[in-house]
This record gives sequence, C-alpha cells and structure tokens, in this order.
Amino acid sequence: MLQEGEAKLTLVTNAKGGIIDDSVITNHGAYTYMVVNGATKYGDMKHFDAHLADFKAKGGDASYEYHHDLNLVALQGLGAPAVLARLLAPADAASLSTMPFMSGRPMKVMGVEGCIVTRCGYTGEDGFEISMPPEAAVRLTQAMLDQPEVRAKRSREADSSSCSARTQSPPPAL
Repeated sequence: MLQEGEAKLTLVTNAKGGIIDDSVITNHGAYTYMVVNGATKYGDMKHFDAHLADFKAKGGDASYEYHHDLNLVALQGLGAPAVLARLLAPADAASLSTMPFMSGRPMKVMGVEGCIVTRCGYTGEDGFEISMPPEAAVRLTQAMLDQPEVRAKRSREADSSSCSARTQSPPPAL
C-alpha cells in the first residue's frame, strides 16, 4: 500500500500479464492520482473502462475521473529543482529539497491552482512531472523554458547543470 504522497512506477497489463503501458500512480490521501502516457491514453482508458464495467457487474464499487484536458511537463536533470523552486510559492519551494524521489502532491506553480508536482525521472535522472490546467500550460511551460538551466530536449547540448523539458498535452479539439 502506498503511503500518502508516495508514488510508484507501475504497469498496465493485459489478461495474460503482458505490458500494455507504464504509469505513475500517487496516493493523494482521498484519491489515487495516475498519469498514463499521452500517446496511449485513449487505449488505456478503454482498457480501464472494460475492467471497471466487469468489476462493477460483480458488485464492486470503484470509479475514476479522466482529466483529458490536463497538460504534463517533465522537467529533468540536475538543474530541475532550482528551476522549479523559482516558480513555486515560498513554502512549496522550501519543501522541494526534502521531497522524496517518487512522491507527489498538489502545489501552486506561479500562483496557478490545480497543479500536481511529482518528483520522478523518466530519464533515470532526478526531475519533476508537473500536471497543470490547460489555460496555464503555455505560460508555465514558457516560464520553465526561459530559465537559464533549461534546454529544450531537441537540443543536443548537455552539461551537468542543465535540465531538459518535455511536454505532453491533449490533442487539439476536432
């Protein structure tokens, strides 16, 4: 069982145990927060819906809320804590240095409510994934990209003090 605030990398599997996708889940106390990959999210939701319907048909009680409009920015590398700290309220910035790897919680980023910050690293390096409301995504992402430590992932340059940013956003409306 995950402790409150604790996050884990986990797998979404098929009936035979084969891997469909990976995911990060975080215990936020009253609910469990799950981030799936943007490229496979619709297939993941279809998979979850099928299993949820089966579970409910057998008398189970569970539900989920799909936040299809949230945007996700990954800020990775040694410079990531300093970059993110400059964009947080003072109390949240002070807590970054003691925030354990694979933990997450809601934070205000540049005063924006509804952001969830998870300390994790898809590159094998320390970093953060910041989930944010769509109306703030461009402004918050640009603020991160404007920091001196940040180089867009497209850049081939890298040094030990740099960090990279990667974004995952919902598809445009049809």
